[in-house]
Amino acid sequence: MLSPLLPDTPYRIFIEGETPDGRRYTSASGTFRPLPTGDQPGAPPAPESVAITISREGPKLSWAYNGTDPLAGFRVYKAVENELLELWRDESLVFPNERSVVDEYASPGVRLRFALEALDLDGNVSSLSQEVSLFPGGELVSDVTWKKEWSPIDLFGDILVPAGLTFTIEPGTTIRVSPSDLSQHGIDPDLCEILVEGRMIVAASGTSPVRFISASSQPTREDWSGIRILTPRNYAPSEISNLEVTNARVGMLVGDSPLWIDSFTARYCKTGMALEGASGTSLAGFTFWDCGTAFSAEGTYGCGVSDITARGGETGILLSGNRGFQLKKFDVRQISDTGLQLEDTASSSVRGGVVSADRIGARVRSGAAEVQFLTIEAPAGIIIDGGGKPDLRNCIVTNLRSSGTGVGIEERTQGRSYPYNNMFGYQFVTKNCNQDGGPIINSDPLFVGGSVETYDFHLLTGSPLKAAADNGGEMGAYGRFDEQL
Repeated sequence: MLSPLLPDTPYRIFIEGETPDGRRYTSASGTFRPLPTGDQPGAPPAPESVAITISREGPKLSWAYNGTDPLAGFRVYKAVENELLELWRDESLVFPNERSVVDEYASPGVRLRFALEALDLDGNVSSLSQEVSLFPGGELVSDVTWKKEWSPIDLFGDILVPAGLTFTIEPGTTIRVSPSDLSQHGIDPDLCEILVEGRMIVAASGTSPVRFISASSQPTREDWSGIRILTPRNYAPSEISNLEVTNARVGMLVGDSPLWIDSFTARYCKTGMALEGASGTSLAGFTFWDCGTAFSAEGTYGCGVSDITARGGETGILLSGNRGFQLKKFDVRQISDTGLQLEDTASSSVRGGVVSADRIGARVRSGAAEVQFLTIEAPAGIIIDGGGKPDLRNCIVTNLRSSGTGVGIEERTQGRSYPYNNMFGYQFVTKNCNQDGGPIINSDPLFVGGSVETYDFHLLTGSPLKAAADNGGEMGAYGRFDEQL
């Protein structure tokens, strides 16, 4: 007889033997778990390793139990937000052999908290386990506010804000987004996203931003889908102030929706911000760090964007298929490929910007575009490759880092003229075009200068370009261009 043995404890058994001729052998092994034979004195130990995650059916609470006391079952306590824990399911529903339970009716977006106790056959109750919390994904059924005191908030699935409801995030809140959508819902069932068809309110101060970051141990530019603002025009606008998004496929995508933005920052995203299909939208105040494309606008009508700062990435600003788009006051630097790519269909206006790129400063493939008062630093300054002739004036185009190489303005349609532009540092000032029709200077602009990262492109007092623009003012990004809009 094997004794003493602990009840409800796994054991492994095998037999060793010896043949008459002295050879030893070992049998195959087997496992068994003795049945409980009686209650242990006192209360059972509390459940351990309590965890909660998302499943397709809803929030899933799991735990371990390492006691030897035979149990009557478990008691699970639940609360929402900051309310007191209350008994949710007792031992009549959560049996001794169970180690998980699913909340199939959890309210999406609302903070849930769980803890549990073990109950033995004599009615003794363990101490309460550690408390765990979760914010279930899904479509909100009421207005929801995420509080700073709950930060960091772990998000494992999509959040959909339907029309008529408001999703508010308090200043200083950090949201850690899972690189996998465990609920397997939404536009992309593999990636988490925030889809806003109602209102999103982020009213953060300058020192306490709201941050969405990746929960991945090795973050990439596509760990989650990002934030989509798709509110219908007849609803109140979302209000965004001091929001930071990292590691998203698109930091923020804005459709034809009402939106007010004071400050938005995207870091290490595939696209920092995308404006798609909007009409009459005016936005300002964006900062992008090391995004594949900092800002893009596609298929919009009558929109305007200003105050863009971008550092790093492959493409600075991409405008494609827009009509009547206005872009002004931007500073795009340390771009590895193309600083500004303009592929709009009609009547775009790009003015008052600094572009510094390792390959191409600006590529213009649109008709009837106004490209004026830019300061560009790149080995290939401006490439014009389209049927329409852009209104290209009052730009300073330089190649200071690899002086003596490249082309200032290259036109793919021969015979066009682009006066009132200053090129400096290139092997060829122009290619397939000329500068007839205005004074030709093409001299050192005399920038204030400084280090490469923070180079100051303002003109010194003695610059020959201080009064060389066609309006009598100075050329470049800091000239007086607003009076011509």
